[in-house]
Formats: sequence, C-alpha cells, structure tokens
Amino acid sequence: MTTEFESELRALIAANRVRALWSLPRDYFPPDEASARRILEKIAARGDRQTWVRARQMLRELN
Repeated sequence: MTTEFESELRALIAANRVRALWSLPRDYFPPDEASARRILEKIAARGDRQTWVRARQMLRELN
C-alpha cells in the first residue's frame, strides 16, 4: 500500500467508524492488505452510495 492510499484509507475509516466499524478499537488501522480488503468490504456494505463507490475503487486499487 502506498502512503497516499494509506492516508485515503485512514480518512475513509475515520468517516465510517460509527456506521461500519464501531466494534474496532478507535486507533485501529489494517496491518496488511488482506485486513484492508476486509475493512473496505465492511465500509462498502454499510456506507451510502458515495462511500460504496470509493470503497470499491480502493478495493480495485489493491488488486
């Protein structure tokens, strides 16, 4: 993961912590790409349309 990707992921996680990631520790950040994929899938499943689109774009970038 690039630094730019990581900063975008951090922002997406912060914006969706209450809606999609409430069970995770407040300072959680995925340690590897597999964990990042799982987090992005959770965000996509519970987010609004714009969030879903961004999470899916980021998932494609990981492939």
